[in-house]
Amino acid sequence: MLTLYFCLDGSPSVLRYWSSVPRIGDTIALPELGGNLNPLRVYDIIWEGTIEPSISVYVHHAKVDHAVCNDIPHNMRTNGAYNEYLPT
Repeated sequence: MLTLYFCLDGSPSVLRYWSSVPRIGDTIALPELGGNLNPLRVYDIIWEGTIEPSISVYVHHAKVDHAVCNDIPHNMRTNGAYNEYLPT
């Protein structure tokens, strides 16, 4: 098992023991860093040590495009509210 420290700016690091290291660009969820509702994206990884390395995984909040919100045609929105679409 590898020792991973997940780091988010302004928050204390979260210690996890995982069998693999996430890759840069991977999206993960860590409840301690608010990742259940707001997924986190890996942007940097730093290895320290050789025999039993500890790995710092730096993450930031990932932008999520919700398909349901993005599939609504623009003419269905009025003043930020959803209106029923009636074909003309």
